Amino acid sequence: MRRLIDLLNANPPGLAPRLRTLGRLPRWTLSFAQHALYVGTRITDAAFGSDSAVYGWAFFFERATPTKPIVEQPGYVNVCLYCGVGQAAAGHPRVTRFRCQCAACGRLYPYTRPFRKTL
Repeated sequence: MRRLIDLLNANPPGLAPRLRTLGRLPRWTLSFAQHALYVGTRITDAAFGSDSAVYGWAFFFERATPTKPIVEQPGYVNVCLYCGVGQAAAGHPRVTRFRCQCAACGRLYPYTRPFRKTL
């Protein structure tokens, strides 16, 4: 949604009608929706054990064998709202209890404690 806000601010010619409709909304509503989705999915995941907020994926191109199992890496739950970089919670620079600073772009975004198989 952050890229959508940037796109709407640029207002390029030939913008799809759906995006023009969203462009009529005040920008704060899009920012609020992004923030609510970010925090809401993490609360839902922690409460109900879903994985809607887990960031990360992998492709495996080899077969698991008894001597060499495929080890799935945990996904990130802390992802910058502005640049999209996923970051491990351990050693993550937090400004307050609920806010952290992105190592890539330096902006602040909500911090989430890791749960289940997340970093």
